[in-house]
Amino acid sequence: HTVRGGHTHEPVSMDPARVWDDTSSFYIANIFDTLVRLDPRTLKIEPSLATRWETGDGGRSWTFHLRRNVLFHDGTPFDADAVVFSFQRQMDPANPRRKEEFPLFYEIFNFLKDVRKLDAYEVRFTLSEPFFPFLPSLTADCAAIVSPAAVKKSGTAFARRPVGSAGVRLWPGIRAHAEPFQCSSSYRAGGATLSPSSSRYSFTVCTGRLMPKSTATQSLSFAEPSAVQRFGG
Repeated sequence: HTVRGGHTHEPVSMDPARVWDDTSSFYIANIFDTLVRLDPRTLKIEPSLATRWETGDGGRSWTFHLRRNVLFHDGTPFDADAVVFSFQRQMDPANPRRKEEFPLFYEIFNFLKDVRKLDAYEVRFTLSEPFFPFLPSLTADCAAIVSPAAVKKSGTAFARRPVGSAGVRLWPGIRAHAEPFQCSSSYRAGGATLSPSSSRYSFTVCTGRLMPKSTATQSLSFAEPSAVQRFGG
């Protein structure tokens, strides 16, 4: 099955820390995972990279227990270090991996004091004050978890060479108006690992003006019908 959708612009960036437009957000949602996600049908927060969590200190402390056996698209493991890295590169102005300014992070997380690793699969967020919508804020693009190894390797080029852990990954050889995607072999849904060969749903996204015989297409493949919920935007 093929579903075609259109965008009038290319993504501004595919680094979740620098995304503020709808087109870029579309890509981020399919390349990267967040600790929690919003169920589009029930509008309830549900587990994603975090399997469970608890809060303490009157809502100032949040501890997340992370999903195991998750790989980023570059083959490196997802763990607590990746969570701390993803937030600290935006929180700390002196962070050596801070190659760009991240204005949206401060708008959304100005109450966040610290993100700390407790063990390999447990992290704690400390807030300056209780913030009721903290869990929903973790579904924001800038809260997506990136591959530390990929950011360190690519630097500012990470914005065009994104590496996450969600259902699709970007192929090598990126060029303007033609970013090809494929189902990630490391993506796990319901405990099962999905592979490109099991892909049943192919989505084509046309960039540029929406006119007949568009010369630019972008193809994404998913391995399960539920992925359409995510792609729908």
